[in-house]
Amino acid sequence: MSLEDRAMRIIADEYPITLEQLSRELHISIRRTELLVKRMEMKGIVTREILPDKVYLRLSDAALRSMMTRGSAER
Repeated sequence: MSLEDRAMRIIADEYPITLEQLSRELHISIRRTELLVKRMEMKGIVTREILPDKVYLRLSDAALRSMMTRGSAER
């Protein structure tokens, strides 16, 4: 499973999740996590939900549908 796939699964399972929490879950540095999330944002997979005191990561609707489709195809 790719790092991007692992991140998608964690974001879906652990929402709401911050960048720092995702970094800990993936066991990678904050900088590497920032780069990963930025790539995922550019692909339309992830969006940042900016609140006054925190920033949460959220999967796009298309990414959620894709995960559900892949999950049912694997069964």
